[in-house]
Amino acid sequence: MPRELPPDPFSHSDRPVYDIYIANRASAALAVAVRLGVFQILAERPLTLHGLCGELHLERRPIDALLTVLVSLGLLRREGEGFGGPLGGDGGPRYVLTQIARDHLLPESPFYLGGLIDIENEHFVTPMALMEAMGRNKPQAYGDRDPWQTMLEDPEAAVSFTRAMHSISVRPAFGLAAAFEFANVRNLLDVGGGSGILAVAAAVRNPSLRATVLDLPPVIEVAREVIWDFGVADRVGVVASDMFKDPLPSGHDAILLSQILHDWPPQAARLLLRKVLDVLTPGGRVLIHEKLLNDRRDGPLANALVSVDMLFWTEGQQYSAPELHQLLQEAGFKGPETRPTVGYWSVTWAAKAPSTAHGGS
Repeated sequence: MPRELPPDPFSHSDRPVYDIYIANRASAALAVAVRLGVFQILAERPLTLHGLCGELHLERRPIDALLTVLVSLGLLRREGEGFGGPLGGDGGPRYVLTQIARDHLLPESPFYLGGLIDIENEHFVTPMALMEAMGRNKPQAYGDRDPWQTMLEDPEAAVSFTRAMHSISVRPAFGLAAAFEFANVRNLLDVGGGSGILAVAAAVRNPSLRATVLDLPPVIEVAREVIWDFGVADRVGVVASDMFKDPLPSGHDAILLSQILHDWPPQAARLLLRKVLDVLTPGGRVLIHEKLLNDRRDGPLANALVSVDMLFWTEGQQYSAPELHQLLQEAGFKGPETRPTVGYWSVTWAAKAPSTAHGGS
């Protein structure tokens, strides 16, 4: 029996699916451009394709392909006449950074994302790696090694990861400090605080606030640098500790968990929340700072894709606000609320009952 003729090729488009398929090339091109230092080179002076080939000691065809992608992404623009591509000579247009590249792809920018992007060169989520993570239901970023144990055993890996997380946390940190009322907080504990930028941002905006950043020993050294750089070392201290194995410090009326719960399965999240509840002062609050899924768990896409990162890197997943509220109530907290802060980020908070140690009514 003869096959039916294919449908009218103009009646529908395959572009949405094709765009999804091809998107990972953009991420790979960006990671390579960061590793090569393309943005730093062009920040010093615009260059032609020929000039950039000379700076990078690479041939014309690969650099042309990379630059074409970066221009298409809006990270570079061409100035001048001519093509400058594989058929061109030494002339052609010059390549210039756009403002978005200056804001996020130069190390001197306070909102530099290059630390995060550069990690993709060693830990890119390929289909094969994702299949392995799904089949085994275990993180694959460091092969068979537990990621957190790797951090303890390899200080260089811990510092690299912490700096990567710092690079995506500066803007959200100051967004949280602006969106949440810290004026009534006297002592803040930032559990798993990484570079300390969340506690630092809260302290910068609230001169009466004191804070402590708690994390693993190699990570704390990065936090010391950030705290010193922002000039708040007199009010922000550090504690080297394992948040699951060691007791949490007491005497804090607010405890922050920023991008912590999404790293762990729900049973571990419940355990940590109960530990937080035990040491909070009566009436104190826990703050959960995360990139949340919407209530129907069907977006936004960027936050849904972080769930894929969690498969590859950790044992966790992204939560929605109702799911966080349920975890908080199960742990004994009262009155959970959620508010968007900046970009894809939100803050969820809940209180420990003022009259009992465990939040009972």
